[in-house]
Amino acid sequence: MATCSGCGAMIVWHETKDGKRAPFDALQKECPRCGGAGCEKCEGGKVWITHFATCPGAAAFRRAKP
Repeated sequence: MATCSGCGAMIVWHETKDGKRAPFDALQKECPRCGGAGCEKCEGGKVWITHFATCPGAAAFRRAKP
């Protein structure tokens, strides 16, 4: 686990489908698709939420578009 330098929250790093590393909230949340029952999109009813969606300081980490 690591700590977000923007807000201090605990995060974990996972590799995305395109092979890049991205920060996710350390605790998984209940899957919004199946309500925690388990489906093809989640891990036993739990999903990882990207920390960019929950971090109050996320704007400071955005890169300028070319």
